Amino acid sequence: MSCRLMIAASVLLLLLLGGCGSAVIESNQNQSLSPDETIVLTNIRGNVGMLVLTSDGPEVNLHLKYGDNYLALRLKKGHTYKVDKFSWSRNMDEGSFQFKDPLEFTLTSDDMIYIGDIDLVSKFNSSREMLMALLAYDRETETIEKLREMYPALFDKYRYRKVLIQ
Repeated sequence: MSCRLMIAASVLLLLLLGGCGSAVIESNQNQSLSPDETIVLTNIRGNVGMLVLTSDGPEVNLHLKYGDNYLALRLKKGHTYKVDKFSWSRNMDEGSFQFKDPLEFTLTSDDMIYIGDIDLVSKFNSSREMLMALLAYDRETETIEKLREMYPALFDKYRYRKVLIQ
């Protein structure tokens, strides 16, 4: 298979996985919520790959690009979500990592909720094993300013509260 064909197939797969039914709200998308939904605001800084949120409901797969990923997520109220797995596939290398101490948050509010920023930190140890950690930060001013630019209609329609991830 040619390199161009492999890249085209990868892009198509990302579009298919990230599009229909995605929790990520696009800025041009209908931004109304059903009564059992709320909006989670965050910025995830990290590597290219997929971060998985698990809950007692359906899994949420977040396709990340390298660097900042400012997100407004439409998630179900009444569920506890855990940020507990990261997987990647690039340059003939693929794998996944299960976090020992996942970050966790519970959604109970009708408001938009800023859960803080999440940094996905990775490095290799001397045995070339991948080590990863999730770090939570409160960068409310910077993140909310950027999200307000991206989603003005959401901020006009809903108020947000800060409920930091643990």
